[in-house]
Amino acid sequence: MKKGILVEKLRQLKVIDEEVEKELKDKIEDMGHFIISFNEKSTYKVVKVDKGEFFVVMEYLKETYHKNNEVSRQMVEIIPELEEISINVPRCENAEVPYIGYYNKNGQLRAIAVRKTHRIIWAILNECKNY
Repeated sequence: MKKGILVEKLRQLKVIDEEVEKELKDKIEDMGHFIISFNEKSTYKVVKVDKGEFFVVMEYLKETYHKNNEVSRQMVEIIPELEEISINVPRCENAEVPYIGYYNKNGQLRAIAVRKTHRIIWAILNECKNY
């Protein structure tokens, strides 16, 4: 598993430059992993994602987009207790306001609405497929 893949995605999206990319990579701490499952039409993919890297990326988005950071703010709050994110791809594609489900360490299922206009969040989640 390549560390820094999500931070690199931010640079590819032109959200950050190379200097900020290096700073963010230096901040990644070992927080363990969580699972993201992608339920697509005929496939089911499960990937293990580094919590520390995901946290750094969401924290950066939360601070940078302070006027529109509801999703990244919620993500930063749940990451320490996060065990799994579940994304039903067809449902998200067809929903007016898509959501992702997540399980915390207590096994509770919760959801976060992620509007389609949150393209950076969706790009990061989709990049997790490459982990």
